[in-house]
Formats: sequence, structure tokens, C-alpha cells
Amino acid sequence: MAQEQQLVQLAKQAWLEKEQPVVLDEKLVESLFPLTKDTASASILDRLEYLQLYLWPCYSREAKLCSDLHVLSIVNLVCESHKATEDCWEWLRDEEAFDTFFHHLLSISSKNCSYLDFFEQERRVFFLLLAFRRQDLTILRKQTFSLISLPLFIHVSPETRNKQFEKYPQLKKMWRKVEARKQSFEQEGRPYLEADFIPFLAREIEKTLDEQMQTRHSESSVDLQHSVYPLRYLERILELFVELLWQLPTRRFFCVFLNDYQFDVSLKLRLRQHKDWDQLANLQSFADMLYFYERFPIDNDNGEPLSREELLFEYHDRILSLQKWIFRQVPKLKELTVLGASQLTNADYLSNQLSKLSEQQLIELAVELECLPYRGANICVDSSLVLSCIVERISFYPWKYETFHNIASNPTEKDIWDDTLSSLEEELYLDEPLALPKLNLQYLSIGDFVLRHFTLFRMEAAYSIRQEMEDALERLNPYLGDMGRTQFRGWSRMVIPLDSLSIYEKAPTRLDSEVPQYVKMDISYDLESISDKYRQEWDHIGENDILFLLSIQKPLSEDEQREQGYLEFTERYGVVAVRSFQVVGPVDVDGNEIPSIERQAYLSKVVSTRRTIRGYLDATQFQMDQKDLQGLYIMDSPDHFNLIMRRKPQENNFRGVLDTLKDIFLHYSNYIPKWLLDIILGYGDTESSFESFIGKQINWEDTFISLSHMETCLKGMNIPSYSITNTGESCNYWQWHFHAKDNNKCLHIEAVPVEKEYLGPYPTRKHNQVAFTPKQVEAILHGMKQGLSLIVGPPGTGKTDVAVQIISNLYHSYPEERILLVTHSNNALNDIFVKILQRDIDPKDILRLGHGEEELGLMDSFSREGRVNYMLQKRLDNLQQVKLLAESMLLPGDYGYSCENALLLYHTHILPLKREFFVQLDQIEDEESKASWIAQHFPFHSFFSQQYSDSSSIFRGESYQKDLQSAKGCFHYLDHLFEELEAFRALELLRNQKERGDYVLLKQAKIIAMTCTHASIRRKDYLEMGLKYDTFIMEESAQVLEVETFIPMILQKPDFGCNEPRLKRCILLGDHRQLPPVVKSRALAKYCNLQQSLYTRLLRLGMHRVVLDVQGRARPTIADIYRWCYPHLKDLSTLMVDDCSQSYSLANPGFRFEYQWISVGDGQSESQPVPFFYQNLVEAEWIAAVYQYMRLLGYPRERISILTTYKGQKELLKEVLQHRIAWNPSLGMPKTTTVDKYQGQQNDYILLSMVRTKQVGHVRDIRRWVVATSRARLGLYIFGYLPLFQQYPGEWKEGLELLSSRCHDALQLVTDERYGITSRKLNDTVDQDRLVEISDCVDMAKYIQQWVRDNPSWLPS
Repeated sequence: MAQEQQLVQLAKQAWLEKEQPVVLDEKLVESLFPLTKDTASASILDRLEYLQLYLWPCYSREAKLCSDLHVLSIVNLVCESHKATEDCWEWLRDEEAFDTFFHHLLSISSKNCSYLDFFEQERRVFFLLLAFRRQDLTILRKQTFSLISLPLFIHVSPETRNKQFEKYPQLKKMWRKVEARKQSFEQEGRPYLEADFIPFLAREIEKTLDEQMQTRHSESSVDLQHSVYPLRYLERILELFVELLWQLPTRRFFCVFLNDYQFDVSLKLRLRQHKDWDQLANLQSFADMLYFYERFPIDNDNGEPLSREELLFEYHDRILSLQKWIFRQVPKLKELTVLGASQLTNADYLSNQLSKLSEQQLIELAVELECLPYRGANICVDSSLVLSCIVERISFYPWKYETFHNIASNPTEKDIWDDTLSSLEEELYLDEPLALPKLNLQYLSIGDFVLRHFTLFRMEAAYSIRQEMEDALERLNPYLGDMGRTQFRGWSRMVIPLDSLSIYEKAPTRLDSEVPQYVKMDISYDLESISDKYRQEWDHIGENDILFLLSIQKPLSEDEQREQGYLEFTERYGVVAVRSFQVVGPVDVDGNEIPSIERQAYLSKVVSTRRTIRGYLDATQFQMDQKDLQGLYIMDSPDHFNLIMRRKPQENNFRGVLDTLKDIFLHYSNYIPKWLLDIILGYGDTESSFESFIGKQINWEDTFISLSHMETCLKGMNIPSYSITNTGESCNYWQWHFHAKDNNKCLHIEAVPVEKEYLGPYPTRKHNQVAFTPKQVEAILHGMKQGLSLIVGPPGTGKTDVAVQIISNLYHSYPEERILLVTHSNNALNDIFVKILQRDIDPKDILRLGHGEEELGLMDSFSREGRVNYMLQKRLDNLQQVKLLAESMLLPGDYGYSCENALLLYHTHILPLKREFFVQLDQIEDEESKASWIAQHFPFHSFFSQQYSDSSSIFRGESYQKDLQSAKGCFHYLDHLFEELEAFRALELLRNQKERGDYVLLKQAKIIAMTCTHASIRRKDYLEMGLKYDTFIMEESAQVLEVETFIPMILQKPDFGCNEPRLKRCILLGDHRQLPPVVKSRALAKYCNLQQSLYTRLLRLGMHRVVLDVQGRARPTIADIYRWCYPHLKDLSTLMVDDCSQSYSLANPGFRFEYQWISVGDGQSESQPVPFFYQNLVEAEWIAAVYQYMRLLGYPRERISILTTYKGQKELLKEVLQHRIAWNPSLGMPKTTTVDKYQGQQNDYILLSMVRTKQVGHVRDIRRWVVATSRARLGLYIFGYLPLFQQYPGEWKEGLELLSSRCHDALQLVTDERYGITSRKLNDTVDQDRLVEISDCVDMAKYIQQWVRDNPSWLPS
């Protein structure tokens, strides 16, 4: 802490509190340079913005005066900033200065800079690696691409270079410029840095590795600098090389250099000689990745993936070249010319045979096979390297699809407690290179996309399962009881004991396999000892859910653990085995499977607490267990399974995701439309301009609430030319025709009113009530076009309203098409679902799949079962109407008996009468006569008169047009009645409830809603059923993992006779400036970029997006706190139009300000009962007291939410609140959760606890800060230790300055006010005698007690 305070004081003197521009002081830079190499000190300097406010401003102004240490200090801080922030390049603005800096950095060498040790060399490579990852930034792309472009050909052999020029003649012209520049550098005596740096790194690996191997064999001791940092430096270089191979733009010339240099073969040869050196394990893993991606099956020139057939053709072509050369040149090895390819694939055999060749013959053969390593003109290479290059060239690269397909999706105990996962828990993961795949902006092919996501998602699943299992077993506290049986002292809600198990069915094996086709097993457990709340959770286990069976045997006691010292978790707790169990469903007492659609009815009747579930075991793992662990499946065995563990449904989709990825790897062309494939890989583009709509017509339906509203939107969208066809009558339904004008140089829009069919005397349509802004209208327009649409919605800008309007417009404009709506959570799905139900959409066309519907609180169910019941009831209602209709027409027969009878009535009686009515009407010329004729001759007057007490209310005779509209409306009602009966007819034919539910899903529903978790779990079922949809819409896309966004797009197969699925539109809505998807492993999230969403990646790639720019959620003053993050964000001019209109203009009752930061506690207020479980009791007491105060003033409980930035504080807040409101339970518990969990939600009043007082913590992530401060509509009150956050302002300092202006150590309250009856305006001055300042929570408690005594009648009852 002393050093931190010293640095803070120094920062204030040198740059924090100085007038800009700061003065360059190289002595200061030199003194701070050692601190930039220390992780803890560098973190402090980073938070003090040493880079942004001092180092870079000084360099950009006075680059010539800046030393190498200045440059290396910038490098060190960029690497440090990468750990804490999402964007470590936000300081980069000056392109010219960065060009100078970049060349300065490359020119530093160990010869002219004594500070450039292995640590600094590793940092420099890491800096380049971070720069290559941000190819979306033009400044970085321009500099980094120069290192892997055509100048690299200076270091390849002339033969290789000429072959490239023959293949691509345009390169030869560019090469002349490279040669001229090279000669210019040679004349000036300067190195050609762009051409030489990558080859320099390749030589560095060989040289440094050789030196380290010599040092290892020496007798002298090896210190940390001589062992760890050199190897880490080499690992970082290989990490950079692999990064360059991961993307097409960077591998184009780099692959040519690597192949000509034969770098991977040289590296493998060196590592093979020292394979017993454990410290080389990570380096070996990087070498394997390099080998894999250098030979990745893709054409480096055009980016087309190579098929297995093409790979085999290339391989056999190389074999043929080898055999022909041996036949001509080496007769003594002619036996090789008759061997099959499989024998030549044996590397040891081939190496032994070819070692008989002379050195010259090896070189000639290498030239023939195009694998002679090139090290420069007249530089000889070792014959052992040449031999290895030939053998590697001939050996078939094992790109085996079946190998990947056979990887188990279900983790076992070996996967869950794998050493690689243990390394992810180390805090040094961001400093040390990890040989793991990473997610980039672009991918080489769909195979590359699948492989990387499969590896990382499988590790993330195993990591999260491991954490949950360890937590559950620690809670259970197993011990060895009587008779050597494992018993449990504790309890866990996620794990219960297993009563019994039995193999139900073991399917026979296939002819080509020893593994049974499937294995079904029944497991039983008892829920008697579990409370009703948790019993319901266990009873919600359904089809395709994954359970885990655990065998816990002979756990060690605490004494035994102390005696044996450090032990792995599995040894301490006696973990013998972990197996997955895929649920089919519950079974009854007779052993019969209960269909999912009947499960709830069965559970409501059953009395016993014993449950039996049937499911599938992993057949491959089961077969393996029969050899070594057969006792797992026998209850009398000492190794039998004795525990069942479940997981939360939203976290248990790993099996579905992994199986889907394996399926896509083999059959991707069946599921992904061609227009979408390039976009997914990062190489596609989207039409962005309005000109892309030329020649098209867009139906706006009820998007515009008036003509003036449409005109305002046309002007706000900057449409160059438009015209409006005004009929003189009010019209809310419009169609836009897009035309080219002035020889296709200008866009013209013709707005034409659309007359909707009149519904007659029945309830009118539900109309849109939202006056969309021009940007929202633009977003709706782009959402209706075919292709990809990206909509960016800052907090409160109406993303959900836009999505609902797009759905409504598509539903009415394309009635034959179907829409799939997906969100990341049930809460988000419910929010948008409620708004869909308020629109003019037939309820029978809406279907919600998955759990979570019960949270909607609706009378009707929109599940498959609920829609079936709705349609059956609707069928009965319609048939009753048909019966009344037939009776009114005096027709004999029971036409209301079935849909078939009703349709017979329609075709034989209704339609002829309808046609005859209009034929006769057309023969009458006088309109007055027509009006009276309609009322007299309307054929169904008797039926419709039954609906009204006054029969004349249908046809009043006032106007022919009105009466005609009424008649058409009545006919429309009848047509719609029988159309519904036509749809319901299938339910009469399908007697099975499941078949009826499938019919609703596949044929009836037009809008299908589900979560991405449900899509992952049920994808296989939907493919088999034949689900079809034309439009894919995802809300809150920035919160969804890339692979979980991708999977719902591919839930369908192509239609018969088509080559690809019918998906036409993909609409992603979200906000990339808010929190990313949740990934439990920080290493996988940050280092491997698994937290990247597809939505965010497409935005970074520069895809066209529509940014909503008007917020209507928060008071403008509250929105100012985060407005700096959204430069174009404005406030809704009609902000006060809803039932809370007065709330926006009025002050918050009892509070002086609508927002305030209350600085509480001191630098030691935070605590940490267990690692990373941060709590702050002072803030918890404060918030509990303020909550009581608000409730006593009459604030509704449901309008107050309490947020915090840490889970530990959430638990503490709940505990304190429960204790503080015990005196009056009617106060109720508020919604209390973390900021991360509350994303996507809002409330009127937010109480926010910042928790940390020693370090800023993860609130430094600007995205978390935006979410935390943008949830409130009317009031935001933040409790935290302000001096800490002012000391390290971070990227959100603008919002913090605004809050600081209202920060007081005391909470500012106003007396004599009550919620709902206060008239004080927001900006009114408050009399001093009514102001109360509360300095601490003790005073707040006393104030509340006094208030209760003075106002007993105000207490909630």
C-alpha cells in the first residue's frame, strides 16, 4: 500500500493534475521502467493512466526525444492493460505517431539496448500478438500487415518465389517495388524491418532453443531468468505464428515462408531430441498447433476449403513423385516403388530406408518433392533436417474426420479433473502463453470454426461441471461409515443419494463395432427429505436433460489428509467415477415411460416421493467400463454409483452444443445457407444503403401511428426524394415503393396508403401505439429485408419494441413464412413475448417452447400442450357458432358436429350465397337503392342479429359504403371462422396429444419462441421433425456465446429439392457496450476470447449496423451518467407520455436528488471471508436502511431493485435485509441481485453497492459500469468508497465526474414528503429547514426509528 500511495502522489504531480500537455521527462520514464515489468506495480500504473496521459502523449509529440525505455514502457503497459480492459488500444489515435513508434519498436535489438532481455523480448512479441488480434483497427492493421506481406518473399528461395509469380503474375509487378525498396535500405545501411522481422523471430526460436538445451546439459545451476523467460519467449513467438495462421489475410504469404523454411519440421526435430524435458511440454503443444494449422486443408490463395478427396489426391501425387524418382535414381531402393501408400505412411520405416541415400541424393529428392529447407543463398542445411523434411512430406497428414467425430461429448472424471483445466485456475494465465485455440475475427473454414468452438466449449463445460461438483461434494462432506460404506454429513440442493439402478435395455452391437447401439438404464431416488421448493426443481428434470452419476468411495478423513500431505481433490473425496446420464423421462410404478406432455398431470397425482427416471448412458464409455469398472452398475458392488447430480437447465446444454458441432463438421452444407456462411466466417458483407431496396416494396402495416409521424420519419431518415399519395382520408397502413430516379443516381420513395379489409361490427384490430423514431423505423426497414441485419440498441432505446414491430410486419406481409425468435434467457423471452401478445397477431399462431412460461403470469398457456388445448377449445367455440349459423339458415343436419361437417356447410351453402349476394348487388346502379337492398337481402342477417340487442346496429342505412363495409366485415368473420376450422381439422384426425403438439409446431405456429439453451438441447429433435422457418431474430445478442447464437440458425434442413435451408433473414439486436456472455473460466473468457459473441464480432468486422439513438427509459440527468459512452444518444422528446409522466417531472419523494453517490466506509471496509467472495458490511447496512426508509415513505417494493457487483455482497445484502425488516415483514424483500444478472432488466429506483475499497475490481470494465448505471428510470443511489474510484477513474471518468458533483459523505433527504402525493418538481429549490443530512448508517437507523414514532399511521400493513 505504501508503494501504491507513492505512485498515486507521483502521478498527481506528473500527469493526473497537470495542465495538458504534460512535459516529457525521460528520467521519470527511466525510474518507472522497472515498475512496468512488475505485475502489481504495472497494474497500479495502468489504473493511474500512465500510458494514456503521459507515455503516449509525450511520444506522439516528441518521438525523436523518446528513448528505447519509453517505447518498452508503452509495450509493457499495453500488455498489462490487456488483462483488465476489453480494449487496450483506446488511447491510439495518431496514425503518424504510431507508424514512428512501430518502426522504433522493431528496430530495438539486444545489441543497442541492454534492457532488451528475454522478458522484454517476450513483451514485444506479445504486443505484436495483441496488435494482430485487432485487425478491425485500421491503424494497427496497416502496420502489422506490413510484416506478413510480399516483402517476406525476400527470405524464400528463388524457385518458390518464381512459382508464386507464375501462378499469380500480378505479384511480379509488386515485387519490383519491394526489390527497389530493399536496395534503397541497403544503400542507406538500414535494415528492411518489414521483411526481416518475422524471419528474425523464426531464427530466434532455433538459436534460443539450442542455447537453452546446451545450458540444460551444463553443470551450472539455472536461475529463473535463464530457464523460464527464454522458454516463455519462444512460446510467445509460436503463439504469434499460430495466430498468423488462423486467419486468411495473415497466412497468405506467411505460409509460403514457413513451407519454404520448413520451420515446423526443424522445430519438431529439435524438440524430439529433448522430449524428456518437462519444461518443453507447453512449447511442444504450440509446435503441434503450428504443424496442424500450417497444413490446414484450405487453399491459402482463394480461401476455399479442401475436401478429403482433394487431400487424398495431393497425398497420392506426392507418393507417386517419390516412387518415380527412386525408380529413376536409386535402383537399390526399388522395393519402395511397389509399396502401397499405407506402408509408406510409416515414418520410421521410410526414414530407415531413405537414410541409405547420400546427402546429395537427399537434396535432389527434396527438390523433387518441393520440401528442401531454405536458409539463404549458399547456406547448407543439415542432412538430418533434409531427411526429416522428406519423411514429413510423404507421411499423410492425419486429417481424419472420424477421429473428431468419435470424441466423447460427455466428460468423465478424467476430463473434469484434467491437468489442463487445473492450469486455467491459475491467476497467471494472462501472462503465460497457453497452447489453446482462440476465437478471432475471422475463421479459415466452417471446420476451423467448429474445431475451435468444440475444444473451448468442451473445456468450459468440464470446468463449470468441476466447480459445481467440488462445491456439492464439499457441502455433502462424505466420510467412511459403518461396514465401509460412504455416508454424508451435509446436504446439497443439486445432489441427492441414489437408491437403485438397473440396466433396462442394451441394444445389440452393429456389425462394424463392438459398442452397443445404445444403453438404457433406470435410476431411482427418494425426495422425501427435500423441501417442496427443491422437490419441484428435481421434478422439472425432463427429456434430454443431463444428470451425472457419481461413485464416491472411501473418502479420506481430515487426519488422513494431514498425514498424506497435498492430495488431489479426487483422492481426498474418493471420486471413483463420473458418468453422464441423458434423461428420456420419468417412468411409473409399472415401468412405463410417461410422455413429457403428460408429465405434469402424472406428478400432480402421484403421492410417493420416490422417483424413477429412464435415460441413456454413453454406450462407448459403458463398454469400456465393462472391462475395468463393471461394479459401477451393480448396487451390491463396493464401487457402485451412489450420488446423482443435476445442473441448472440454462447451464446444462453442453451435450447438445457439442453434438451439434460434430454434426456440422460433417454436414455443414446441409444446414447453413450460402449467403450466411461467409458472414459467419467473417468474410461476407451486408447491403447497407437504401439503394439496395430499389425495385422493392415494403409493407409497413401499423408502424406509423399517423401521416405526420411517417413524414417526420422520412425527413429524419434523410431520404433524398419521396412522395406521399394522400387520399384525403386518415390511414395508418402504408406501403413504400422504392424507385431509381435521375438515371439510377437518386433514390425515390413513393408512400402509398394501404386499405385494410374492414372487420365489420366486431372488435377492431390492435394497433401499434409506439411513435417510432426515424432510427427505429430505419432499423425496422432493414429488419424486413433479406440477409443479415444488425441493430445496436443502447440502454432504453426500444430494442424490444423494434423487434416486436419487425415480427408483426413480417407476420402480416408474408403470411406463409415462419419466424423463429430466440433470446439468451427466459426473462428476456418473456419481456418480448408479452409485447407480442399485445399486437394484432392471432394467438393460435404463437408458440413458446421450453421452460419459463410460468413466469409470464398469463391465463393462457403458449406451450405446445397449451396451444393444443387452446385450439381444441377454440374448435368447440367455432363449431357452436357453426351450429347457430346453420340453425339461423333453417338447415337440417348437425353441421356443428365436426370440422368436416362445418366445412361441408361452408362450401355447399355459405360460399354460393356469398357469391350470389355480390352478383346481385353489382346489378343495382343507384347507391341509395343498394344501401336499402343490403339490409334487406343480406343472407346471414338472422345469425349476426343474434349478437346484438338492436338488429339495426349492423346495417344502419346511413351510407352505402358503410353498410357495404359491414357486409364485407361479416363475410370476413365467416371466412375466418371456417379457415380456423380447416386448421383445427387435423386435431380431429390426430388423437395422440404428442402428435397434436407436433402439428402445432410444424404446421400451425407462425411465430416460434425459445431460448438458445433450449435450441441447443432440442436441435436433433427439431431436425428429425422437419422444423422450418424463414426469419431468425435474436434479442440481446451481445450476451450470447458465438456458438449458441450460431446453433439456433441451423435448426432446419433444406426443403425437398433444394440445396440449402430456406432461412432468408437473420436479425440480431443487442448492445456490444454492455456485458458479454458469461464464461466461468476467466482464462477461457479472456485469453481464448470465448466470451466473444457473434454479434460483437460482426460489428468489429465493420458489418453495417443501425444504431438507435433516442432513449426513453431514464431521466435525462440519469442518462447523462452513461451518455458519454454513446456519443449520439439523445432523449425522447415525448418522454412524459405514459402513466409515469408525472414521475419524470417530479422529484423523488424524500430525496433531495434523483441520483447521488453516497461515499461510505473507508479503505478497509471490504472483506473477503473466502477467496474472491467480496463483501462490504457498511454498504449493506446503508442500503438496508435506505430501503426501509423508501418503503416507509410508500415506495412500492416491486419498483425498487438492489444491485451489487459481487455475489458475496448479494448474499450479505439478503441476510442484512432479512434481519432489518424482521420487525415489519410487510416491508417485503426487494429484488436483490448482481449487476451481471440484471442486464436486460430495469426498474424505477436502483440502490447500487460498489463493494470494493482497496481496488476498483472488475467494475473497471466499462461494460459493467454501463449496465450498473443504466438500469434506473427515476432514481439511482450509489453507495461506495468514492476516493478509491476518483483515484483510478478509468474509462468511465466522465460519468464519475458527474456523480462526484453530487457526492456527499451524507445522504441528502427531504422531510414531509410521501410517495404518490409529492408535488415538488425535480429542479425546485428545497428549503434548508426541510433538508436532513445522514452521515452514517447508525444515524440513518435512528432517523427511521424517530420517523416511525412520528408517523405510525404511515406504516405498511
